[in-house]
Amino acid sequence: MNNLNSYKKLLIKNNKNLKLNLQFYGPVYSVNDFQQMGGNYDHNLNDFLQKNDWKPLLQEAGINLDLISQDKNINAGNTFFVPSGLRDRLRNWPIDAAGQYQRQNREDLVALFCKNSKSQQTCTQNFYNEYLEAYIPLKAIGLAPVSDPNKKFLVAAAAEPSGEHTLEKYTTALYNGNITALSYGGLGYILGQSDYFKDFSREYLALPATPMQSNKNIPEPIALWYGTYANKNILYVVNSAHYPVTLNLMTNESVRLQRLTSGEVLQGNQISMLMQPYQLLAFEANKTPAKFIRATVGVPLGIDKLFDQQINSVKSLIANNPTAITKIPALKYRYDKLVQAHANHQYRSMRLSLLAPELIELYTTTNQSPPWLLYDAPPAAYSINTPFTIH
Repeated sequence: MNNLNSYKKLLIKNNKNLKLNLQFYGPVYSVNDFQQMGGNYDHNLNDFLQKNDWKPLLQEAGINLDLISQDKNINAGNTFFVPSGLRDRLRNWPIDAAGQYQRQNREDLVALFCKNSKSQQTCTQNFYNEYLEAYIPLKAIGLAPVSDPNKKFLVAAAAEPSGEHTLEKYTTALYNGNITALSYGGLGYILGQSDYFKDFSREYLALPATPMQSNKNIPEPIALWYGTYANKNILYVVNSAHYPVTLNLMTNESVRLQRLTSGEVLQGNQISMLMQPYQLLAFEANKTPAKFIRATVGVPLGIDKLFDQQINSVKSLIANNPTAITKIPALKYRYDKLVQAHANHQYRSMRLSLLAPELIELYTTTNQSPPWLLYDAPPAAYSINTPFTIH
């Protein structure tokens, strides 16, 4: 902490409005955490992290969040690798990638670093673009090898999710916590895609850096966070899904919402909005958003059908491979979570369960995977022109 205080004093001396933003690399927070940098997926470690408090791991690494949280000029957050920084040379790289993706989507890990005031929080989040390595057959890119037709060469490259999917990491962060400081860097020499980022950044920058709390009445895959700033009720809603979602908010009394960016007004006892994939919307409300006593979401009918197909496929895989439950640690736990999420129409939980490392291990060992899971679904499946199902 002495070093942190020195850095903090230096910042304040130059500009009193600056804050020290610390980003840690977890979950083990040590140079031995090879899994974070693309090492083999550790089922025992994952089981520990699922069931235990993360703070001892931080303390062993010399990170005292209690002290940091007491200083308003110091923020702390966890850094996630996006993509996972995996190496195709490692046998379990698809499972490793799934494990890291799960961590990025864990609300408890984000909340661990947040500053809390009563039930409200402010959080920071950093993403680091790590390079990838993959073996690619020469013939796959149209080259004729001199000898062995199956000869491969190693490609090391930076990667950025294409199109609107570049926003997934940001909307995931804002779904899980009230992120008032968001950063991205690393080895991504192709960061950008401003056509998709500009609308998101406009909404994000319109939000004041004020403590907020989550409205737990909002169904997946939408989150609503709200707080106050300068005696005004501020809120944001975010769609964490890669398909459009309708959100319907219902109250016992009329509520007025006004967009912070466009000035658009939504008003009434029932407020509906169509949210595009990975969309963020910022509002000022005339009443506290806790007044939203009920909410429903609607998804394109094709998404419901797609989830039905994928989950039925998993059920068949397990039925046809009964020993997998005992051979793959925690597979039954993940499978039960998937079935429960499906029954409750929890769209975000369904997708996360389908992409869990234990399920990915099932797919890789059987050489089978649910339809359209590892690739984008057919566009018609989630077109806004198809009927929506409401839950």
